[in-house]
Amino acid sequence: MKGQNSKMALTFALAVAISLISCNDHAAEKAEEKIIESAIDKGVEKLEEGITILFDKARDYYHEQFPDTSQVPYYERLEIPQSKKKLKEQVVEHKGYTVSYNTTWLIPNWVAYELTDEEVVGQISRADKFVPDPDIKGRCSTTDDYKGSGYDRGHMAPAGDMKWDAKAMEESFYTTNICPQNHNLNSGDWKELEEQVRDWAIKNEKVYVVCGPIVKKNYATVGANNVAVPDSFFKVVLMYRDGNWRSLGFVFANKSGNKPLNTYAKSVDEVEKLTGLDFFSILPDEIENEIEKNGSFDAFEN
Repeated sequence: MKGQNSKMALTFALAVAISLISCNDHAAEKAEEKIIESAIDKGVEKLEEGITILFDKARDYYHEQFPDTSQVPYYERLEIPQSKKKLKEQVVEHKGYTVSYNTTWLIPNWVAYELTDEEVVGQISRADKFVPDPDIKGRCSTTDDYKGSGYDRGHMAPAGDMKWDAKAMEESFYTTNICPQNHNLNSGDWKELEEQVRDWAIKNEKVYVVCGPIVKKNYATVGANNVAVPDSFFKVVLMYRDGNWRSLGFVFANKSGNKPLNTYAKSVDEVEKLTGLDFFSILPDEIENEIEKNGSFDAFEN
């Protein structure tokens, strides 16, 4: 009996010892893990600090070697055009654009906005519901006017330029910001110019844009509200580059076609004659008169 008890005691002692060793090994592993995690965290933190310092030094060096001449002089409401003739209009200022809405045509006379490089890279999802503009007094077109018409609901201020704010995106789908537009034009060359404008905004800090329809006297209409169908569309762009203002205009017939953007280019002076609008009139006259002569795509961009 005594020998049996001794064996049991020894077995129990061994079991306890093994358990203690196992616990100690587990505790040691946990301690090692914490040490390793702490070292990794500190290493990552040091790496981030190093990258930040390196980036700051690289940026400072770049600015020393290439002084920034792209700071855009400020002119309040530079993008808003003046009309050379009396328009039937209601002017409404939304978050992302200003619209002059023609109360007879039920489409805009013009839409104007400023687009910055930061706004271009916004992440707001595209809206998908067109609605009448709640700020318009009196008649306003509806999305039903476009159904079965054969025309797209063509944005003037594109949704792609309003990704920087949810309200701006929502308001870009007001029917005061659209016109009956040929589908091929809307999804083709007009869209290509919209993308080009965003590229100019990124490269030049900001751009100023005015666009809209050109409507003939005997215009066709669509829908129960008799929404005017434009004969063509215009867009004028102003940017500040290398210490100088530059401007360029474009005119697109409201029909199918696919051509290089430079074939649509016109001087802002030419677009003013077609529309009866005076663009960028806040600029000093000597600057405005000079830059609005240019009708060359290459001269504007290079």
